[in-house]
Amino acid sequence: MHASETLKSCLIIETEVEFVQLYEDQPLFAEVDQFLRDLGFMFHRFTTLKGSTYKPLMTNNKRGSLVSQTSWSDAIYVPDLARLDHLGSPALLKLAALLHEIYNSFDLSHLVLAAHDRTFGTTYALRYMELFRSWQGKQT
Repeated sequence: MHASETLKSCLIIETEVEFVQLYEDQPLFAEVDQFLRDLGFMFHRFTTLKGSTYKPLMTNNKRGSLVSQTSWSDAIYVPDLARLDHLGSPALLKLAALLHEIYNSFDLSHLVLAAHDRTFGTTYALRYMELFRSWQGKQT
């Protein structure tokens, strides 16, 4: 099976992306982004953006002490939200759980549950919102 076929079966892709070339012939963020979009994914967000200081402007010989150039990050991709109807019930529920538990993407988790509700006649999004509001009230 080709890698692109395997990737199509993923619910979330977290991949390292670079914004400046570190290695010869390496694809940068734009190429990775286009490749994953062509497979039916959309960019969700970056994890922490990382960089390093260009020599000689370092303090105490620490490469990250005066960072001005963002060099890399992990990028999170999810199935294109306009095409959630292509996912079955188990996939939608798993996606919502992963977004909630791992990425704290509560709004996107709710959106996925709402897509499940429209397709399968459930009320998960409503119940999720009620629990979220209850939890949010306890945080204040």
